[in-house]
Amino acid sequence: MSGLLGDAETPTAVVELRSNQTRPDGFAFFMQQAAHFLAGEPSPNDPDAETHAETQFRGGAGAVASAVRKTGRTSGVLSNHDTCKDIAASLGRRSFHPCKRLVVFVDEVQALIPGCGAAEVLTELHKQRSLPIMTICAGLSNSEAALDDAGVSRPVSHLTLRPGCLSADEAQQSVRSALGELRGLGLEARPDAVDAWADRIAAASDGWPKHLQTYMRAMFKTLAALDRPSLDRADLGQAIEAGHKARVAYYNARLKAGRTPPPIIAELHRAMAQGEVAHWDALNVIHSAAEKMRASAPGAANTWDRQFGGDVQACFARLLHAGLVSLDADDVCRSPIQSLSAHVVARSPEPDERRVESGAKG
Repeated sequence: MSGLLGDAETPTAVVELRSNQTRPDGFAFFMQQAAHFLAGEPSPNDPDAETHAETQFRGGAGAVASAVRKTGRTSGVLSNHDTCKDIAASLGRRSFHPCKRLVVFVDEVQALIPGCGAAEVLTELHKQRSLPIMTICAGLSNSEAALDDAGVSRPVSHLTLRPGCLSADEAQQSVRSALGELRGLGLEARPDAVDAWADRIAAASDGWPKHLQTYMRAMFKTLAALDRPSLDRADLGQAIEAGHKARVAYYNARLKAGRTPPPIIAELHRAMAQGEVAHWDALNVIHSAAEKMRASAPGAANTWDRQFGGDVQACFARLLHAGLVSLDADDVCRSPIQSLSAHVVARSPEPDERRVESGAKG
């Protein structure tokens, strides 16, 4: 991955495009942002343009970057940037020293809506060949279908990483790269300590770019709290625990976005853990779980009826959109992330499990 993204000597700006971006002027706004990133100037739309925090990419997973503060910079307006071709022409007329690459990181691609601002931007980025822009799409296994539904083609395949998780080596490399840069800024870090931190953080992240970003932020915060940053003096367990808490908050947000009672989601994840679950089998699991809930939790069942009107397909579609389940190319349901399944099941154990827990507490 580092070969695609460049090395520590290659200044690469990173910008995150939200997959649910729907603002009417979203396309034009993003094109303007891209123009200013590539020109090496803060955008006039940036409220901190006078003390702009320029983010430089140093390798590893998308959106994991180090920030370098540049002060006293003013910004002009780059005009005629309705398309990537226009941006290239505009940059060619100016005497800036542009960055060598712009990385556009798109997370939660499974939530992409056809015709939305993000889809328009992606379509433009995927067909252009005039600018050094690499698009990284991270999402669930059904993200490919979401991209296809939105009419987003990828003729320049080497500029786009396919949706999915990072390999263990890629995740570890991201942490090592970040710590290596900090060593150059004064962080005390023996090679074996760097390896230990990289291994633990990569494993905790499940290879999911969003989680890797979360744990690395916790790592940076832990190191920044020290008067003399040192991996030997920093508490790795504390950083991992902070990452765990942030990840749980993310999972709870996913559950809220699913708008489905936890017992139904837990039943589906238990079924996926036990064996292969085809799409239609998943609908039956949802229906069965909803019927069980009518007897055990009528209030939750009524909420489910109000939300979906008894339509199990509508419920399943919502779970896909929220990232609580994914479909592979063979129309088989998969758990997106192992730790997500564990969290979902722990929040809503089966009745026998509840009785055992109750007896243990007693």
